[in-house]
Amino acid sequence: AAPPPEEVLSKTWDVVLCAESVTRSSDVPLFVSALASLLGPDGAAASATAIYAHNPMDSQSPELHMQLKSEFEARGLSYASLPSPPSQSTGELSFETVELWTLQGSSAQPR
Repeated sequence: AAPPPEEVLSKTWDVVLCAESVTRSSDVPLFVSALASLLGPDGAAASATAIYAHNPMDSQSPELHMQLKSEFEARGLSYASLPSPPSQSTGELSFETVELWTLQGSSAQPR
């Protein structure tokens, strides 16, 4: 996979935000590879935390949720669930169905 653009790599990032970045199983490896290159030891966000919002019920593939977790682990990213946002609805989106995860590379994890 190609590295992120120079505009991303030339800065240092404290937080990386992602929301519904993957909707097809075939996109998972590329998405996780890009995150791993940012959050990895030499990445522009090496000590940052990524926050990823994902609706596991809204994907085209029922396995997408588990595939994301598996790929995160395979690329050395740790993930943890965050508490659900307060129950509310905005139009068609209900926050009750959204899962929030934190993701970190090994360089950001406590030793």
